[in-house]
Amino acid sequence: WGTQFGKLIVAWRRWLDEDAFEADAIGELERLYVKFGNEADDAMNDEARAETAKLQSGDEDNNALWRRFISVSMVEFDRVYERLGVAFDAVLGESFYNDALPGVVEAVKAAGIAEESDGAVVIRWPEDGPKTLADTVLVIQKQDGAFLYGTTDLATLQHRQRTWAPQRVVYVTDTRQQLHFRQVFDAWNRWKGDHGMDLVHTWFGMLVLPEGAMS
Repeated sequence: WGTQFGKLIVAWRRWLDEDAFEADAIGELERLYVKFGNEADDAMNDEARAETAKLQSGDEDNNALWRRFISVSMVEFDRVYERLGVAFDAVLGESFYNDALPGVVEAVKAAGIAEESDGAVVIRWPEDGPKTLADTVLVIQKQDGAFLYGTTDLATLQHRQRTWAPQRVVYVTDTRQQLHFRQVFDAWNRWKGDHGMDLVHTWFGMLVLPEGAMS
């Protein structure tokens, strides 16, 4: 639901091989995404950000492409999960929270936690703040109106609290997300106070290939 879909939409419209997509949908989507990463200039990256904003604002063509990408991707995900014997009680993609994001931004601003900065909305930690967060910033809405992972993570916590009221929420990502989740957890604690949920980030290392770290 984020910028990766904007990149994929731009690549799809520029370089799609219809026959390759019909033969191996995931292989073709991967080729397009890698090609964008290798060849995109500043103008193409700006175009990708614009397509992401259009997707999030409900553009019909972009949403149709997004649904197509999701459909073929879920087939492959489910194939892997079946091999691993993994089943889920609830599957809620990032897009599930899209309608809640404007309200989250307004609520965090109203609570005095977020502020406007050069047309964007950010949460700041002062230099004398918590040691691991001192002098950092979490952007929750960009100048073009698009939202970011931090916004969705706050909306996700709100949904989980209202729906399941869990005692513990565990996030599993790689080591590069440590600062992000420290920011999200602290922002949530400041926003909601005594919310009753133990928030845990369980991080792991990165898979590094000869050509570089895997995303």
